[in-house]
Amino acid sequence: MEGVGLLVPVLAATAVVAVLGLLAALSRKRSTEDASRAYLAGVRYVLSDEPDAAIAELSRAAQLNTGTTETYFALAALMRRKGELAWAIRLGQNMLLKPQLQPDVRRRARLELALDYRRAGMQDRARETFEALVGDAPVQPEALVAFRRLLEESREWPRAVEIQELLLQSSGAGDDVLAHLLAEQSLAAVASDPGSARALAERATSLVPDGAHGLLALGRARLGAGDRAGAQDAAREAVAREPETAAQGLALALEAGAAPEACAQWLGALEEPLGERALPVSLTRAEALIRAERPEEAVGVLQAAVARTPRSVEARRALGELLLATGPLDSVRDQYREVLRRLGDPLLAFRCGSCRARFRTFDFRCPGCGAWDALSRERGTTTGEFDPLRSRA
Repeated sequence: MEGVGLLVPVLAATAVVAVLGLLAALSRKRSTEDASRAYLAGVRYVLSDEPDAAIAELSRAAQLNTGTTETYFALAALMRRKGELAWAIRLGQNMLLKPQLQPDVRRRARLELALDYRRAGMQDRARETFEALVGDAPVQPEALVAFRRLLEESREWPRAVEIQELLLQSSGAGDDVLAHLLAEQSLAAVASDPGSARALAERATSLVPDGAHGLLALGRARLGAGDRAGAQDAAREAVAREPETAAQGLALALEAGAAPEACAQWLGALEEPLGERALPVSLTRAEALIRAERPEEAVGVLQAAVARTPRSVEARRALGELLLATGPLDSVRDQYREVLRRLGDPLLAFRCGSCRARFRTFDFRCPGCGAWDALSRERGTTTGEFDPLRSRA
């Protein structure tokens, strides 16, 4: 009987523990169910374009179930959509403080936090977060691309090259972008270290032999090392590969000691094979002829450009400006003043094939979205780059 008396309290205590455990389980289940309902309600509000109501429901879901991560990601996305970057950043920071976060979730949270820092203009914090992300392998390709673009914006070319090399190793593609980055690194180094600049440019041209960017960088590096003839050769080859670099090629050749007449000659040799793409070459050839004090020939070059590309406002404007500067007859000047007045201000001549933004001048990298090799000239537009009075100076 004594043993039975001792057993009763033990069984009672066990029953109490079991009941408490059951109540806790039911409470957790209820909490989980409430959190799920709140999450689904938040999703419905997102779909119905009611971001404030969605934020309220998702915040409730996060409070009911602090272990979930998708709720935090959804909340951060909504904050971003409303322009509340500070809140999105705080959510990302809090998520990374969670213990035992799964590696893939941690990498995703770091990437979104780095992008939010970048959107908020906190470039140093973005760079630190990207560096932490790169050190947490494996790194998503989109993270490497985003980090590289941040480095491009701050012109940190050596580190951008390293990141692109990582991307190349993981995906096997991207030689063309790496060549552009090497060309930029070369151009940045040419004043202080022509030897290193030349090695970088030569690597760029080995990756993309037809790349005008690398050829221009090689020309600058050769000029920095005193190789004037080599610089002129690179300038000519760059323009042959990309006609939009004609102005840069002429400037490089002239700095390397080429005579304006010689430049006009090799530019002229490129015009016919290029057809309609020859417009920037024709404009630059006219500039070379003006520098050589041969304005009549420059007029002929521009008239031929107008005949070849009759829809080009740029060619007509350049011809009108040249005739205004050199025309012998007042009637001709009056005529072209009226033409130029009707043409108006220069238009945005280049469109990015990636973000569709338009720009006044050509560049290898889109100033808007950062895409490489995305700008192309639109027909019937003008950049207003040709200035005969400047050319004669």
